[in-house]
Amino acid sequence: MAANQKKRLITRREFRLRLGISTMTMWRREQEEDFPNKIYINKSVFFDADEAEVYIEKVFETKGRATPPLFNKPQNTSALSQETADGNG
Repeated sequence: MAANQKKRLITRREFRLRLGISTMTMWRREQEEDFPNKIYINKSVFFDADEAEVYIEKVFETKGRATPPLFNKPQNTSALSQETADGNG
């Protein structure tokens, strides 16, 4: 990677949602040797989006399922925003 290029990062939550797993299962997966390395910024955890994509493809290939849409595709967050506004999220 060239010195002037920046890594695309995703949050732990984004990664977990792409995998379709719970918080506890995410923690368990993070203990695996082949899981992408965490990147800490302040007290937040991020992952390199490219490494995460490779891992997700591997997981879904193993399960024989189609890989979910890529990270950079817009997602419908209106339901999430409504839950947060209602105090349910």
